Amino acid sequence: MSSLLNAEPYYTIEDYYAIEDGGRYELYKGTLYAMASPNRQHQKISFELSRQIGNHLVDKTCEGYADLDTQLFEDEDTIVRPDLLVVCDENKFKGNGVVGAPDFIIEIASESTSGIDILRKRMLYERAGVKEYWIIIDKNTVITYRLNNNGRFEEEAYSGEKLVIPVKILKGLELNFENC
Repeated sequence: MSSLLNAEPYYTIEDYYAIEDGGRYELYKGTLYAMASPNRQHQKISFELSRQIGNHLVDKTCEGYADLDTQLFEDEDTIVRPDLLVVCDENKFKGNGVVGAPDFIIEIASESTSGIDILRKRMLYERAGVKEYWIIIDKNTVITYRLNNNGRFEEEAYSGEKLVIPVKILKGLELNFENC
């Protein structure tokens, strides 16, 4: 009986959208997780990469967003909020968010989120069919995952003082980390 009293509440998608406290949350298989505010370096990287991606997407059918509710699976009580994402199928926009796999996702890791980004989110994004997923450890270290023909991520790591990395899913875009 005591284990029932200490059980975590189970949150549904509807519960998630009913939250009105203005906080930032993610929902993973019915468990609600509070998200800390991004630090200054995180914001700087996010802003610079958003600018570069946004400039590239002008006059294209894909759309880029930051921190947008993303429900990867319609039948699962899981909502993530990637730092940056690009969606090329307008049918995936539902309400104020996305339902289905974005084409490109970037997560900017912090001490509190790096394990989640590298393990849980990598597995979620691969299962959902995200074509390209990047984890930015810092402005000099980036891990990319690109979906192969077998539906599995292939990992590639980049490090260096002046990183310029091509986004395979967005032809012609290279993200330059020099101003991050």
